Amino acid sequence: MLFDRRLVLREDAPRRPYRSNVSTASFECPLLKGLHYGQRKLALSEVEFFLQIAMYAKNCSSAASLKVLVVYAGAACGLHLPFLFSLFPTLDFVLIDPAPFCSQVKEIASKEGSCVLELIEDFCTPELCLRIRRTYCETHDIFLVSDIRSGEPTGMSLNQEHTDMIQQDNYAQREWCFSLEVQAAMLKFHPPYPATKDSDLTSNNAQDTTAEEYTYLDGTQLLGVWAPKSSSEVRLVVVGPFKPGYEAPARRYHCTAHEEQCYAYNVDNRYEKDCAAERLILETYLSAFPDAYKSVEQLSKTLSEKLGYPLFCPLEPGFTEQHARWVTLLYSTGKPSALQYFELLKNNMSVAQVASLVSEHKDCSEIPADVKVGDVVLTPHFWSVFAAGDFAAVYCFPVVRWRWRQQAYRHRLSNKQDGSKRNHRRFAGKKRTANAA
Repeated sequence: MLFDRRLVLREDAPRRPYRSNVSTASFECPLLKGLHYGQRKLALSEVEFFLQIAMYAKNCSSAASLKVLVVYAGAACGLHLPFLFSLFPTLDFVLIDPAPFCSQVKEIASKEGSCVLELIEDFCTPELCLRIRRTYCETHDIFLVSDIRSGEPTGMSLNQEHTDMIQQDNYAQREWCFSLEVQAAMLKFHPPYPATKDSDLTSNNAQDTTAEEYTYLDGTQLLGVWAPKSSSEVRLVVVGPFKPGYEAPARRYHCTAHEEQCYAYNVDNRYEKDCAAERLILETYLSAFPDAYKSVEQLSKTLSEKLGYPLFCPLEPGFTEQHARWVTLLYSTGKPSALQYFELLKNNMSVAQVASLVSEHKDCSEIPADVKVGDVVLTPHFWSVFAAGDFAAVYCFPVVRWRWRQQAYRHRLSNKQDGSKRNHRRFAGKKRTANAA
């Protein structure tokens, strides 16, 4: 499988020493990184892979009589999948995940003749993969997409815990490739994080035994598009067929080099690179399916609409990084009413302007009044939604705590407690009566 070099993490990629988000967060000079749109990231990486599958089905002689089955482990919630199904109508799917699927995927799976042959709300296991292979191997060539994670990294305090989880997940994915006897697979991948460098021998981190080198399947490392701002995760495409006796190529991954290469990628104009990568992926799709959409811009806009972020239009002419960050902040509030401020303020809300509003007014004891941006007076409603935004994720600012918001919360909590006490006193003196027989 051949991928454009611009979409691949290469061995000679630039490196930059990793610095934590906390250490680079600033109002005055934030180190801007990428914007995270998870379902968009998944959709674009899968379009890349499915285009290669389509080429395989077209060119491989064995594919003439066999359909293509994509086994997708970790497919929930699958919000992006209905649109993906429409882009590749000849592919069949088996979707696996113990987490709940969105209603759209469930509806598609329930229909007669659906492209979703099975929707399995359970964990992916070697035994399940063997059963799937035996069920479909005579009618389909099988491919694997894996987006699994066995633990929750944010709940882990030690790097060794991350290492153990990563190794467990990577081993499972390799085993599924052989159990399914896949032609090729796209796997969630990164090597372990580099070992903790802690001179304090009494620290728990001193027990970190993570090795600097990590041996795993060799393949093509696809960079994430719209991935988390500090992500060192890639999509590893490995090619088989993973039949019995197949000696899958392996390579040594260098943990520090991988982390530093991904970090350099993330802090060097990530927004521009994500836009360029999305354009390239969608142009490649339209080259293969020229009648599907009139233009790359239309396809990109449709993707935004299908994923529920219609105002995020990175390929639209005139849509700038300033616009992208502003609308992403508004979406991060989770408040639909916040979106009214996109058009109203999009040309005024530079990084410096947002930083100024936050740093100057976060310590106010009351909702700011008589503040203007351009000709627009900022209302109490504006401040209520603005303060709910995730400034650390979108603008790489320090974590923001709004004093007036905290005071309002404490006031509501106090009123609630006072009301509870009054109700308790009201009913405490009532005479108790026996329950009716």
